[in-house]
Amino acid sequence: MIAQSQPIQPILITVEEAASHLGLKKWDLYAKISYEGCPAYRFGRSVRVRLPEVQEWLQARKEAV
Repeated sequence: MIAQSQPIQPILITVEEAASHLGLKKWDLYAKISYEGCPAYRFGRSVRVRLPEVQEWLQARKEAV
């Protein structure tokens, strides 16, 4: 018997995908990564993020203001 499983969610997603989920422009998110310390992972020229980490980071910045 084959067990039914949930579809696997990607751990790391592109900046474009994250920006789409967050309602931001991709270049705004790139700027937050480059200049403001938003958490991201670089693989050569490729940049990936964990959506929950970015959401937590944005929430912390919102609460600090």
